[in-house]
Amino acid sequence: MDQPLLLRKYSIYLLNLIKNNPGKTKTELIRMYDPSDKNNNERTKFVRLQDLEDEKLIENKSDEREGGRWNSMYLYITPKGQRILNLIQVISDEMEHDENKLV
Repeated sequence: MDQPLLLRKYSIYLLNLIKNNPGKTKTELIRMYDPSDKNNNERTKFVRLQDLEDEKLIENKSDEREGGRWNSMYLYITPKGQRILNLIQVISDEMEHDENKLV
């Protein structure tokens, strides 16, 4: 059985990356440097972007400035993706709060 999407490698990382860099192409996002990723598996990142799009967490839009030429598609987070990131932030904040109480 497959892992849930958000537990798969790069899912949350890419969702955050798109939120913080809206309008980048898949290639631009995949090639952004992550110093914590020793393998930097571009193929896995590409597949994960497709998974996120299939689940409607991100979306592709063409850029009108290019007049639809070059088939360039730019990635944006969807409202559903933003809601999920907000929930992840709440969980993260709660964990940090609990950790601080122990210190």
